[in-house]
Order: sequence, then structure tokens, then C-alpha cells
Amino acid sequence: MDTAIKPVFPVPELQAVILAGHGSRLYPLTERQTVPKGLLPIANRPLIWYQLTWLETAKITDIIIAVYPGSRQKMAAYVHKMYVGSGEAKITVVEVPENSGSADALRSIRGKIKTDFIVMSCDLITDMPAHHLINSFRLRSPAMTAVFYDASSLESQADRPPSSSSSTKEEDMSEFVGIDDRASRLLFTANRADIDDDLELRTSLIAKFPRVHLHSALRDAHLYVFRRWVLELLVRNKTISSVKNELVPLLLECQHRESVAKREGVDKLASLDIFERAMAHMMGRSERPLAGQALPVPDTDAASHGIFCNALVYRSGFTARANTVWSYSEVNRHMVKGYTEARVPASAVINPKTQVGGDSLVGEGSMIDERSSVKKSIIGNHCTVGKNVKITNSIIMDYVNIEDNVKLEGCVVCSNAKIGERAQLKDCEVSAEKIVAADTVGKNETYVDYLSE
Repeated sequence: MDTAIKPVFPVPELQAVILAGHGSRLYPLTERQTVPKGLLPIANRPLIWYQLTWLETAKITDIIIAVYPGSRQKMAAYVHKMYVGSGEAKITVVEVPENSGSADALRSIRGKIKTDFIVMSCDLITDMPAHHLINSFRLRSPAMTAVFYDASSLESQADRPPSSSSSTKEEDMSEFVGIDDRASRLLFTANRADIDDDLELRTSLIAKFPRVHLHSALRDAHLYVFRRWVLELLVRNKTISSVKNELVPLLLECQHRESVAKREGVDKLASLDIFERAMAHMMGRSERPLAGQALPVPDTDAASHGIFCNALVYRSGFTARANTVWSYSEVNRHMVKGYTEARVPASAVINPKTQVGGDSLVGEGSMIDERSSVKKSIIGNHCTVGKNVKITNSIIMDYVNIEDNVKLEGCVVCSNAKIGERAQLKDCEVSAEKIVAADTVGKNETYVDYLSE
């Protein structure tokens, strides 16, 4: 049980930015004309609901959602008309340039960011208490805090490809993370796919930080907290496009290479931020460490360049990113397990001769006819399911029409799609508004309405 003191008062020294991109790796579930990535349903709630709820629980009252052109209207409509939050937070939906990277997006909205800030992806779901992150940032006063989670436990492997995939593809998903565990200092990260044979470390890194614990089971959660001055670094260096692949490695390099810190002007940028850092330090001293945890302050010799990058490792609970079709399905299944509300709402009409398993969900206003069965599956809102339909281990989004005698196993069917009678699909994806003809038999297929692209 988590006995640490939860945040009670607002956290005015932090804003939050949720990056809600197109989700190209989620194709065909995400298409600009249909459902933006942040509005894809997880256990019949939009993905963005989970980040907003997590931030509001942390008492973050200024939240920015950054979206690409074409998504702003739908996202804003959800946030301002359908999302039911605490009412304490100001949530702003802003548009960033098409095809901009994560760092490009931050650069484009820098005028809206006035304080130190949290950055998170809209595909992240975690039960890590948010105050763990906030307290770590306050107490250590780093340039950056990055969250990593343990992918060695079964529940946290939702972003791994399925076991049937090749070992090469699985290795491409993993990474090496170097941490000085004594000071919780992040030293380097490297994608395994980018390494040919040997993992090479700079002598300057080893000389300055001889204690490096190499982790191969940790994953970057794409959840960070940055000092405000990091935005000025992005303005000065417009070649930085990605937070994970370019900004974070640069900050890590500045810890052990003084020449790089001076070249990028990081030392001066950090010194200009001295007042805010002092205020954060005073606030951090007034906080109590998390229950049962020691939060060591980095030694001054190691932090001689004035740059300290903090690693926060979350090893318990559940953390995953729904950033591929497979991981999206696995995260859905995990969230159903812990679902505490009514699994079949009063507005749903289920024929008495139909079986809906206790491991399934049915959305508002959906109708399921007789002699059908739903097992280990999620039925979205306002769906129509015919007679003698078998749905197993599948995700059915909103307003889907499934005709009689259909069999679906391990499938994802997007909103407003129609599955013709007697169709049999196994391990397939059906895009939004696609009509699958009657008597179709498919396995490992992707059904897309190309005319809508």
C-alpha cells in the first residue's frame, strides 16, 4: 500500500504538456478523418482520459494538449463537452505544425509554457502515483527527470511484440539504460536496434561517473519533467526534433562533457534559471521523502557542470504504452481486469439468451441479440450485434454493426465499421467505417477503406 502523503494543494510551479500525435504505429486504428490517437478507447474511455485524470490527481492545474492539424476540433470537443474532471484544471488544446517531432512541438508552443513542465505521451497509462515524480523533481532539483518502468514483469510487457514475432523485432523494442543508482542519475540511453555489436561508452562518462548500472529490462515511459530553461535550449538549437532521441541524449552528454555544455550554452541557461531553481530547492526542503524511500541528493563534485539528469524507476504496479496495435489490445485487456464500474450498463440491451462473460465490457446503448457470446472482449458504445455471434478476445469500438452468425477472435474493429453476416475473422484489424462483406474469411488481415484515406 502506498502510504506517502498525497498532494492536497495545487502545484503551481508545474505545467503539463500532453503530446497527442497521429499514432502512425497504430495504423489502421488511427486515421485523421476518424479517431485521433488520443481519443482511441481503452476500456471504453478515451486514451486522453487517463493522462488528464492522472495529472488532475496530482493537482496539476494548467494542462496543454498538443495535437496535429485535423485533430484539434475533435480533441477540443471531447475535452470541453464530454470530459468530466475535477473542474480545477485549465485544459488547453493547441495545434502544432504537421509532422513536427516532439521537441519541435514543444518549441512551437513555448510561449504558452511559463514554468517548469511535465511532458508525457498520450499513449501512456500508469498507476504510478504522480506525487512520486513531483517529489523527486522537487527534492533533487535536476535539469530533467525521466521515468522508466520495469518491463521484466509480465504485466509491464504490453509494449512488446507478440511471441510469434521474430527475435529481431523484439530486440528493436528494447533499450539499454545506464544509471548511477547511488544518486539516481541518468547517464545514458541506447536503443538496442542502434547497436551493431558492442555497446560503447565515452571515456569521459566513465571517468566522471565510474559507477554505472546497466539496465536492459527498463523502458522509457516517455514521461519527463523539464526545467523551463530547456525550452530556450530548443530555441537555440533548432536541429533538435525529438525529445527522446535528441534532447535527452544532449542533456545527458552535458553532464560529463563540459565542452558540449559550453557549446550549447547549457551552463549559462541553467544559471539564468537560478532564481527558480532556488525557489524549487526551498520548496523541496519543505517536503517529506516518500514513505519507505531515501531520496539522496547528488554529490556536488559529480554535479560540477550544474547539470543533473534524474532517473525515476517505477518497478511496481502497471505501466505501459498503447503505441502499437498489439500493445493497444494488451493494455485494453489489462484495464478490463481492474474495472470497478458496471460491466454492462443499464442502457445496454442484452438478450437473455446471450452470454457476456465477467471478463468483458459492454458500452452504453449497445444491443446484443440472442444466442450470442462475448468473452474477454470489449464492446463499445451504441454497437449492434446480431444473432449467434461469437466474439472472443476482441475490441469493438463505438457504433459498430455486426450482423448475424459472425465469428471474431483476436480482432480490433474500429468505429462505424460493419461486419457482414457469416464473416469469420481471426487476428484481424478493421479500420473505421470499413464494410467487411458477408461470408468473408480472414486471418491476420487488415481491412481498410482506402477511399477514405
